[in-house]
Amino acid sequence: MTQEIEFPDVNQGTLDEATLAQYFRDLEHAEVFAVMVKGGPERYANARSLELSVGKQLFDKGLCHGVQVRYLWQGEEWWDTLFRTPREIKLVRIKQEWPDE
Repeated sequence: MTQEIEFPDVNQGTLDEATLAQYFRDLEHAEVFAVMVKGGPERYANARSLELSVGKQLFDKGLCHGVQVRYLWQGEEWWDTLFRTPREIKLVRIKQEWPDE
């Protein structure tokens, strides 16, 4: 038996520095439960979660390639991934909807 897999919607956008700062302020009102950083293009993300302030600091200083923030907002689980390109800051957002077991 094969069952079709439903993938979550993926939302993408770009942020300027002011919107990035507002993004981190908005997260203060969410329940952040994991912050993962990716060290570089050829490295996997760390397996250990950091404090949001540490992830933000590493991202702001360019000391990591990207950061993924996992949080609950209004009872729903979201995973946001931020990364910098030479010209912009990208945000990829996925709403997680886990199937009932």
